[in-house]
Amino acid sequence: MSKVVAMGKLTDEVFFDTFDRHIENPTYICTDAYPAYSHYCEARGYAHYIKPSNYDKILDNNRYVKAMPFSGPITEDEAKQNHRIKKTLYKQGELDKIENNHCSYEEFNAIKKGYHLSLGRVNELHADIKHFICVDKANVSSKYLQDYIGFFTYIRNWSVKHGNYPSSRTDAVEIFFEILAQHCNYTKKEIRHTVLVLPKPTNKFLSLLKTNTGKVRKATNNQYFKFSTDDGIYTFDRRAFLTAQPRKNLHEICRTHNIRGYSRWPVRSLVVTILHFSDIDAIIAALISKKRDSLVDEEDKKALSAAKHKH
Repeated sequence: MSKVVAMGKLTDEVFFDTFDRHIENPTYICTDAYPAYSHYCEARGYAHYIKPSNYDKILDNNRYVKAMPFSGPITEDEAKQNHRIKKTLYKQGELDKIENNHCSYEEFNAIKKGYHLSLGRVNELHADIKHFICVDKANVSSKYLQDYIGFFTYIRNWSVKHGNYPSSRTDAVEIFFEILAQHCNYTKKEIRHTVLVLPKPTNKFLSLLKTNTGKVRKATNNQYFKFSTDDGIYTFDRRAFLTAQPRKNLHEICRTHNIRGYSRWPVRSLVVTILHFSDIDAIIAALISKKRDSLVDEEDKKALSAAKHKH
C-alpha cells in the first residue's frame, strides 16, 4: 500500500502493475465497486465479491433494523423484515454480490458465509490508517505520507505476526534487532557525534502519572505499585492501551461481563464497550498484572526486606 499512496487515481494499469505479482489463485477477491477491481478480476478470471461503499446507507434508507450496543438483539419479526429487505435489494442489484454469478439470494448467502466474504477487515484497516495519521500525529505533511504508511504497515504486520501490538521493552528490543539485521552501516564518527536528547516529563504527565498510579494501587490493593515502561501505558490513554491488547484478552473481559456476540466484533467495538464498564480501573490493573511477575518492583522488595530485618 505504501508504494501506491499519493499516486493519483487508481487505473487498471497501475493496479495490474502494482498488485498482480502478489495475487496468486485467490478463491475470491473482495472489493468495493471501483471499476479497476472488476476489470482486473475479469481479465484474470478471478471470482469477485463486490460490496458497495454505501452499503450501510442503502440499508438505512430501506428501514433495515440494526442491533445496537447495550440495546439487546433485534426481535424475530425485525429479523424476518431484515431478511426480506436484503433479499429484495439483492434482486435489484443494490447490495453486495458475486460478479457475473446470477445465483439466488439463498445461494449467494451460503457462499458468502461459507467463504467469509466481507470488507470488514479492509474497512477496519482504512479506519486505523486514518486514525493513525489524523489523530495520533500532529503537523502531518503529505510529502511524508509514504513514510507514515510505511511505518503503520510495519507495526501492523508486526502485530499480525505476534498477536498484539508492540507495547513493552522486550518488543522494542526485538524491533531494534530487526533494524540492525537490515545491514545499516553506522560509522564511528556518526555515533560519536550523536547527541542523545531525552524529553523531560511535563507537569501534565506527572499529574496523570500520580492519578493513575493511585487508581491502580486502589484496584490492586497494593500501595507499592509503580508503572513500568513494559506496561505499555505511555500516555495513559485507555483506548490506546486496550487497542494494543491481544484480542483474546478483550474477549475474556467481555465474557466475564456477560456481553453477547463479542466474538464477531471488530477490535474498535470491543474497546468502546469495555471503556463503558464501571470497573474499567480494575480491568486495566488486571491487564497490567498479567504481564508482570510481580506488582512490586525489585528495588521496593529489597527496601521492604531491609526495613523488616532492621526492625
